[in-house]
Amino acid sequence: MVKQYVYDMDYTVGDIFRKIRENERAASVSVSSPLSALGAHRDLMGMVLIKHKPSSSVKDRTKSLFSSKSQLRYFGASLKDILSSQAANDISCQAPLLQIFLQNQIRAHGGCQAEGIFRISVEASEIAHVKEQIEKDDFRSEIKNPHASAVVLKKWLRELNPPLIPSDMYKDALKIGRLSELDPYSVVSFVMRLPEGNRIVLEELIILLRQISSAENVKLTKMTADNLSIVFSPNLLKNPSKDPAAQLQSAAFETQFVKYLIQGVSAETRDPITFDFSSISS
Repeated sequence: MVKQYVYDMDYTVGDIFRKIRENERAASVSVSSPLSALGAHRDLMGMVLIKHKPSSSVKDRTKSLFSSKSQLRYFGASLKDILSSQAANDISCQAPLLQIFLQNQIRAHGGCQAEGIFRISVEASEIAHVKEQIEKDDFRSEIKNPHASAVVLKKWLRELNPPLIPSDMYKDALKIGRLSELDPYSVVSFVMRLPEGNRIVLEELIILLRQISSAENVKLTKMTADNLSIVFSPNLLKNPSKDPAAQLQSAAFETQFVKYLIQGVSAETRDPITFDFSSISS
């Protein structure tokens, strides 16, 4: 049974719902939409958000948000739930903290000049360590190996449920990928149709990928737009077909679509999103 901890009192989910029914005024929690992405056994369970006293500081509210590991998991969760939880707890960041943190770490430790960034793998134990750090919401400790940050960022994108490019837009993505050359209007129109959260995450990612593949850095990284699109297409798109032959046939168009994203999205017109992580440090 997954447990939630509210004001140092140990409740099961069933206890919480009974408490709400018995005495709504005395309840210390509110219920929002189900976190379906946190596992099939949680599909019938609402996400529990802790209410806070008006006098609490933003830092205190954020610490309360992160006080229970079962309350929110980044890996395998939906982008909508991640952003909703941040907003509900007065975290003023348009993108997931995980993404901003990992991309900051990549930049801070030379990842934009590191050969094979996003292509080179790292030890499984290092990946597990970084993932554990993220799931503990430890955004204060540095990740000095940019390849570790890059691998975990890819893993998070790959496990988003639903994927960053929604399934109902998959066919439109393939249409763009089938074009013989880049049509900036088609690419920008596609991106602007994305849900706002998806669009912001994609733009933040594109800003980073353009840094890595810029004329100045590509001599060091060896990661061109072609190479990055090969790496990222399976992390951004999910073919709804279960037919292996159909998946294989579409793979080249998925890759071309991501290449056009890197080349055609006007993300370089703004700076990356920043966030003061000291506001959530313990």
